[in-house]
Amino acid sequence: MKITLKSAEYSSVFNKNQKSRTENIRLCAKKLNGYILAPNSVFSFNEVVGERTAETGYKRAPIYVNNEVISGIGGGVCQVSSTLYNIALLCELEIIERSNHSLPVSYVPLGCDATVNYNQIDLKFKNNTGSFLLINAELNDNRLIIKFFSDKIFDKKIKLEPRIIKTIKPPIITKSDLSLDEGKINIKQGKPGFVVQLYKIYEKGQIKKEKVISQDTYNPIPTIIYVGKKEVRKQIKDFSQEVNSNNEDEYEDEDNSSS
Repeated sequence: MKITLKSAEYSSVFNKNQKSRTENIRLCAKKLNGYILAPNSVFSFNEVVGERTAETGYKRAPIYVNNEVISGIGGGVCQVSSTLYNIALLCELEIIERSNHSLPVSYVPLGCDATVNYNQIDLKFKNNTGSFLLINAELNDNRLIIKFFSDKIFDKKIKLEPRIIKTIKPPIITKSDLSLDEGKINIKQGKPGFVVQLYKIYEKGQIKKEKVISQDTYNPIPTIIYVGKKEVRKQIKDFSQEVNSNNEDEYEDEDNSSS
């Protein structure tokens, strides 16, 4: 049996100047490339890719943890899982498990991401096409490209369309800052959150229909107002008094030495 017909393709862009993140994407894509998914079998991203550790070659790069961006082993892997999720949707595979990030990502539209975390969060889908599927994953310059090949052509044209149904204003948090002069403020601007519905739009000839396939919430990033609490005036006053006191002592010494 020859699996030579391209069923679908999806790509996402990354910053190739982020060397560690790019290497993580490359390692992950290599695990997917050439994988064959049999009819009615379930694909598990974590099982196929394996654990992402320093021992397996993964490097530290930005990741999302508790609504914050920090450095962690395997940063960039979620771009691969998200790209794979989109092509699974385009092929109409049955999505068994998928979770969105807590914050929006830059490499796929809102509602189109799929976060993964080994032994905790997985991306799983079932091959319900009745045919074998071959996964081809490769990096071309600054683009990750994933293709599915099969022994038949799917005749439906499918588009994915995210629609924002609610924008969540970022909360405002006030914090004291002892390193900032009293009376001054420093504002770290937050970002809004969103509630998003992802629509799958079908087109076959003159027939067009759509359905909601997911609804996701992305948390806002708070606006933080740092209020200065450093007592500058008191410090200047204390310093002035100390200088004046030292000067008076010097004058007294000079007077005593001249007598």
